[in-house]
Amino acid sequence: MLTTGFVGMSTFLIGVCCTILGGWLADRLIAAGRRVTLVRKGFAVGGLFSAMVFTIAGAYTPQTTLAVTFLTLAVASFSFATAAVNSMPIDVAPSHIVSSLVSLQTFGGNVGGSFAPVVTGMLISAFGNFQVPLLVAGGVALIFGCGAYGLIVGNLDRELQAPSMAKKAALA
Repeated sequence: MLTTGFVGMSTFLIGVCCTILGGWLADRLIAAGRRVTLVRKGFAVGGLFSAMVFTIAGAYTPQTTLAVTFLTLAVASFSFATAAVNSMPIDVAPSHIVSSLVSLQTFGGNVGGSFAPVVTGMLISAFGNFQVPLLVAGGVALIFGCGAYGLIVGNLDRELQAPSMAKKAALA
């Protein structure tokens, strides 16, 4: 029982560390001159895609230790993407509405997440194991995560450059 608690805690402790590391690394890359769009979308899509891969690997792994390792890597990958996802509104929105935009984004994620226990329970009841719920979770990360951030989110650099271009034009 004590081992189970430690494993459960360590998975999310690793996730917290990866969120901080992802934010720090993205900020360092942007400060070094990398394009905001490539960094933010790269971390978001890369982290969510990796989370999908590790979740599917965990679903098909019969060995408990390896399955827990894959699912821990999935949480770490998802957490790595979290900083980029939460930073995008800060990059594009006017400062007076950033908190409202972040709140709407968080609310949307929580509404989707609130269905996870119900859907997971229904899938386990229907199929008798966790394999299908894990595959569905991987599919959600791929379609709604990678798809949304990779295809729907536009050029973040354009939004950031617009105020500085206006200032340069005013000075000229």
